[in-house]
Amino acid sequence: DAVMVLTPDDRHAAVAIPALEAGLAVFCEKPLAISIDDCDRILAAAQRTGSRLYVGHNMRHMPVITLMRRLIQEGRIGDVKAVWC
Repeated sequence: DAVMVLTPDDRHAAVAIPALEAGLAVFCEKPLAISIDDCDRILAAAQRTGSRLYVGHNMRHMPVITLMRRLIQEGRIGDVKAVWC
């Protein structure tokens, strides 16, 4: 259903573009690419295909995030009803 591009930065375009062209949603870690040309090619593929492209940070291993998860799992803050990022 979707692809997460978590490769070294210089390989993002090589993974993201074929996924976008296959019609898959793509989450690409920052930076989108390391050259303007690769950024342009990724953006053009998303626009041409109408596939969704998301760019952001994968923070699941950050100490503050793992602590937050542990506190939630332990029930220390009650039942989580919503999360806003």
